[in-house]
Amino acid sequence: MINSTYKVIRMLGVALVVFTAGIGVAYAATVSQDVTLQVTAPGGGSTRNVTLKSGSSFDSLTVSGSTMAFTLSGSQSVSLTSSSLDFNNDQNVSSSCGSLTVTASQASTINIETGGNCSGGGGGGGGGYTPYTPPSPPATTTPEPEPSTTESTPSSSSSSSAEPTPSTIPPPSSVSTETTPTTPVQTVSFPIPSTELELGMENDEVTKLQELLASEPEIYPEGRVTGYFGELTRAAIRRFQERHGLPPVGRVGPLTLAKLNEVYGGGVSQTPPPTSASTPALSPTSLFEREMELGAEGDDVTQLQALLAGDSDLYPEGKITGYYGPLTQAAIRRFQERHGLPPVGRVGPLTLQKLTEVYGNVTLPPAPQVTEPTTQAPLPLPPVTYSQSGSVPIPTAELDLGMESIEVAKLQVLLAKDSSIYPGGSVTGYFGADTFEAVKRFQARYGLPTVGRVGSATLAKLKEVFDSE
Repeated sequence: MINSTYKVIRMLGVALVVFTAGIGVAYAATVSQDVTLQVTAPGGGSTRNVTLKSGSSFDSLTVSGSTMAFTLSGSQSVSLTSSSLDFNNDQNVSSSCGSLTVTASQASTINIETGGNCSGGGGGGGGGYTPYTPPSPPATTTPEPEPSTTESTPSSSSSSSAEPTPSTIPPPSSVSTETTPTTPVQTVSFPIPSTELELGMENDEVTKLQELLASEPEIYPEGRVTGYFGELTRAAIRRFQERHGLPPVGRVGPLTLAKLNEVYGGGVSQTPPPTSASTPALSPTSLFEREMELGAEGDDVTQLQALLAGDSDLYPEGKITGYYGPLTQAAIRRFQERHGLPPVGRVGPLTLQKLTEVYGNVTLPPAPQVTEPTTQAPLPLPPVTYSQSGSVPIPTAELDLGMESIEVAKLQVLLAKDSSIYPGGSVTGYFGADTFEAVKRFQARYGLPTVGRVGSATLAKLKEVFDSE
C-alpha cells in the first residue's frame, strides 16, 4: 500500500514514479515497463487507474488530482491507456477511446485529464477514429513467385509471414485444358527509414521514405523523391496511416516506423509489363558499370544524360552536366514509368538492365568536358555588392540545382567569402554543380544534412552565420 504522495521505483537505473491520487513529480524518465498512475475524476470523486505505457519518455511528469502534466522535448513521446475512458488535453491532440499518444517535435508541456466513459460507442466528442481492418486474404492458393531481381540491395531477408498485399486476387477462371504462361511478379526492396521524420526535414531518410511511398500511387500519387519532407509527403503519410489504422498525424513517429517495417520489410511486389516476341534480348554486358542516384557525378552520368537527351519526352531540358541532379532524376522516373519499373528516380540493377535492353545497340560517346558557366550569367543580374561593414544581402527564397536568379547570386556572394567552402567563387546567378557542392560543404560544416539544396534550415543557418559578421 502506498502511504505517501508517491513512491519511487528503480528500473534499469532510471527513476520512475507510481502515483496515488495525491501529488507526485518525476524527472527525466524513460519507462521500461507499464506503470499505473492513479488520478481522481474531474471535480473530485472516485479514483481512476491510467496506464503509462512502456517506451514512454519525458522530461518531467506532475500528477495533481485529476491532471497529469507532461513536459516533453526533442522526439520524446508518451502513450497512455485506460480500460474505457476518454482523454482530454489542452493541445488539441486527437485520441481514440481509451488511448492517447503524444509526440513532441520541440519542448512543450501538455496537460491531460480523463474524461467520460467511452466504452461501447467510441463517442466523446469525435476525438477518436475507426481503425482500418485489412481485408482477409482470398481462400485461393497461388503459386510461389519466382526469385526476382531487386532495384536496390535489400538490407534484410523477406519475412515468411509477410502481410498480404492490399490488391485483390481475382477468383480462378473455369478449368481449361490449355496452359497459359504466367507473368512473374518481381519483388523490389527499398531501404526503410530508421529515424522519426516530420514536415520541413531534408535528409537521406526522407528520400528512403518517399521511395517507399512512391511504390504505391494510391498513397503517394505525385511520387516525388526529393529528400525534402514537404506537404505532399505529409499528405502521403496521412494516407498510409489511415490505411493501416494509425492516427493520421502526418509525421513519422515510432508507431509509423514500426508499421513501415511491417508493410515494406518484405519488399514491394511489381509486375513487369509483358514482353513481345520482338523485344531484343538483354546484352550480357551492362552499358554502365555502377548504380547512380541523386548527387552522383562523373563521366557515366554525362553519358546517361546524353542517352536520355535523345528523347525529348524523357529529358526535355536535355542538360548534359555530368551531375545527377533533380532534372536527371525526373528523366529517369519518366524512363522507369515508360518501361514498367518503380518510378524511384535512381538507377539500380533493374534500371541498369532496362537501359542496356533499350540502348544496347548504341555506342556511348566519350564524355564531353562540362563546366559551370563563369563568364556570362544566364540572365541579367543587378550588382550584388558589399556594404561598408562587409555584409551582403541574405537570400530569402529556397534554392535548388538548375535555378537562376538574383537570390542565387546573393547565395554565391556569401559562400565566396570562405574559399574553403566555395573555392571557385563565381557569382553567376546560376545554381550549378559548383554551387551545389559549396552548399554541401557549408551544410557539413554547420551540422546540417548535406543535401546540397537550400531549404528552410539552411536559410536560417546562413542568416545566423553571416548576419553576425
